[in-house]
Amino acid sequence: MPDTFNAAEIILARAGRLREKTALIHSNRIMSYGELSVLVNRAANAFARLGIKRGGRVGLMMMDSPLYCAAFLSLVKSGAVAIPLNPRLPAGDYSFILGNAGMQLVLCDAEHAGMLAQAASGSGTRMLATSGMGESFEQLVAACASEFTAA
Repeated sequence: MPDTFNAAEIILARAGRLREKTALIHSNRIMSYGELSVLVNRAANAFARLGIKRGGRVGLMMMDSPLYCAAFLSLVKSGAVAIPLNPRLPAGDYSFILGNAGMQLVLCDAEHAGMLAQAASGSGTRMLATSGMGESFEQLVAACASEFTAA
């Protein structure tokens, strides 16, 4: 086994060989491995712009989507820690989680933003919506380069 092992790189290595093959199907949209690889790289660069470094912790409370897959894989690829958050927990549990998990950022869908913002108050955790008005993760991803070197 090599000295370093990056699970995202193993998964995305298929992108080079299977660029046009289907990687994801979501809402009647097919995303190829090549498209997924570009989205992962853009998301990794967006997290870097947000100050997320190797070992940084990022909470994810998002609906299943290509953006969720890209966010998760990009965090792994960059050496950060993706922390999936369960949207079915009672609202009060998030205050404990956000206060104790040491997350720098929580990326969430608009429907969860209000609840999580209230739970995050005083924790030092930054909140960022995936889409919508103002700064969003989708906008940051779209503006980033499509190349990224894994951690």
